[in-house]
Amino acid sequence: MHSTMLAIVMAMLVAGCTSYIPAPIRSAPPDSPPLAVVRDHPNDAVGKTVRWGGIIAKVDNQQTETWVEIVDKSLGWNGAPLETDKSQGRFIARIAGFLDPIIYERGRRLTILGTIEPAVTHRIGDFTYLFPVVLVSEHHLWAPEPDIVYYEPWPIWHDPWYPRPFPYHYGPPFYYY
Repeated sequence: MHSTMLAIVMAMLVAGCTSYIPAPIRSAPPDSPPLAVVRDHPNDAVGKTVRWGGIIAKVDNQQTETWVEIVDKSLGWNGAPLETDKSQGRFIARIAGFLDPIIYERGRRLTILGTIEPAVTHRIGDFTYLFPVVLVSEHHLWAPEPDIVYYEPWPIWHDPWYPRPFPYHYGPPFYYY
């Protein structure tokens, strides 16, 4: 009886620890070059596998694929882009099929795994920018971060029956407003 209960509890614990994040996204390839190196020498990195991520800047749906322009961010232990002001630049992720621009909207976090292709030149405003291109084999769109809500502490100083030092033992509310 006890061994059956132990087996059920262990199965529930293991099931609770499983992750919905794809395994290739959680672990980086061993020889993945950083974006800054690829931007400096784009032809030397063609064919290498990378795991990069960041914030979506633009989504452009083509006939058979979607080009996602991403502002690079450092990745955390699980592959999630971190909320930092530092970036090594931008890159384009080529993802097969249609990605809805309402779901993959500007500002969402995206991590990709893929192979580097030859860089392309596009414009950001009036600036001509060299974008490394990644043909994506795996990607993960992260859930939006919830807004942090700060609550006022319980205002015990407005409680008219809160005990106070002499001479304000217990007084009506008009003493304190």
